[in-house]
Amino acid sequence: LVYDRETGRSRGYGFCEYRDQETALNAKRNFNGFEIAGRTIKVDSARK
Repeated sequence: LVYDRETGRSRGYGFCEYRDQETALNAKRNFNGFEIAGRTIKVDSARK
């Protein structure tokens, strides 16, 4: 998770790494739009 340096609160997003592209694509397919603790998550590839 990424936190605000001043407040210490979560900025509402984070990053994760997968062992291979297939695992990353499966996570994207299965968890994009998934609801956690009442919030819908977005799973997408990082942009440079």
